[in-house]
Amino acid sequence: MELKTQRDPRTNSIISCYSKTPNLKILDYGCGCGIYGHYLYKKGYRDITLADIESSTFQFVQKAFGENFKYIKIDNPNPLNEIYDVILLIDCLAHAFNPFEIIKHVFNHLKKVDY
Repeated sequence: MELKTQRDPRTNSIISCYSKTPNLKILDYGCGCGIYGHYLYKKGYRDITLADIESSTFQFVQKAFGENFKYIKIDNPNPLNEIYDVILLIDCLAHAFNPFEIIKHVFNHLKKVDY
């Protein structure tokens, strides 16, 4: 399956920020059809979790991408239980009933970095 993510400037921006650290633990929260996770996988990242609400689209993603990814259903209020190096929230908060609660929950699962 060929996905056309290389035309999306957001994808290129994500890759350029993390291109020297391929061992990152990545969460694509609100992944939709999984194009960002798929693109990152093609670029060499292997610890990718795709998360979305239960839907026919999410079921398709799980069947299409198989065991190359981890999957989380985010229908419950606090679905995350791991810490991630990178969390993507692309085009998903506008569809949420409680975007501030989602941001707070997701932020608590983002690896803290000392500068």
